[in-house]
Amino acid sequence: MSRCNRVSNRTGLRSRMRAATLLTVWAIALPLALWAQAGTPSSDGSLGVLKVISVRKMTSEEYARRVSDYMGATHVVRLRFEAPTNRSVFLYAPYCGKPAGYVLERNEGKVRWLAANPGEDSSKSPGFRRLEGETGSCWLLMTAGAAYEWEEETEPRAPVEEARSVFLTGSKGQEPTELISPWYTVSKDSQPYGTTR
Repeated sequence: MSRCNRVSNRTGLRSRMRAATLLTVWAIALPLALWAQAGTPSSDGSLGVLKVISVRKMTSEEYARRVSDYMGATHVVRLRFEAPTNRSVFLYAPYCGKPAGYVLERNEGKVRWLAANPGEDSSKSPGFRRLEGETGSCWLLMTAGAAYEWEEETEPRAPVEEARSVFLTGSKGQEPTELISPWYTVSKDSQPYGTTR
């Protein structure tokens, strides 16, 4: 075999090896990229939707029955989480009870998380790890199209707006995503459920 042919064969072999290496890297990288995107929050409701169903004042009987640790609470906000219709997700619910997250408020355009400790930046979420450390851990499997409704106690802060958050993940082991409800107001003149003005 001539020197020219040997050089040509070595060059062709190196090219084929580089091509095989690129194909291997792509075959590994593509599934990893798709896996990472699965838990990425987006405006299309890929992990579900958190809705505010109603905000109302408690009746006197309900107040006596419900209020325990939250002594300032006089109102109730009803929330509804709806899982996406095309996939299952996991909803964080301590001790496998009702979902948990944070309370946010918005006043004159400024947003803050009420659970922030002194010295912390209240314009940023305290994050899931703190919540889990305070409340224990349990994840509810929400199958495609499933919904969960629950109520939280609150108090009048109008004209300051309020919102609630929950934590979700596309699969166990993924970093949880915080999903925030629409803003709403709680006013002193809200009527108890079942009454009219």
